[in-house]
Amino acid sequence: MADYRGLRKTFFSLFSLLIPLICFALYLSFHKVELNFFLYLLLAIIHQQAMLFYNSLLKIFETKGTASGFGVALGYVGSAIALILFAPRLSLPTAFRREIKDMSYTSVKDGLMETYEIYQRVKAAGELVLPQQ
Repeated sequence: MADYRGLRKTFFSLFSLLIPLICFALYLSFHKVELNFFLYLLLAIIHQQAMLFYNSLLKIFETKGTASGFGVALGYVGSAIALILFAPRLSLPTAFRREIKDMSYTSVKDGLMETYEIYQRVKAAGELVLPQQ
């Protein structure tokens, strides 16, 4: 009833092709915060629209949900592999870099290590008050 004209595949293809285009636009507009915010919202909406039509297409060849579950599982595995491969190259954006003791941190690890060292020094000095559990 919802697909009276039979355009599920057309809309799914359209939204699926728009997703990488908007991701590339996000890359190009890296320094424009307002535009990035708008593009990210647009990306989230278009991705959800693509998923809507993807799920409606699953009913054509799948009745138990195995294909959908397998696709989600492969998506999580792919995300984990990508994170493992790219984690050493990740760093904080310039807007979120913290300066402690006149040192600028370019990686998350450096910033966390310095924060932990400060925490240890304050705790050892007895100046840290932890909440009661």
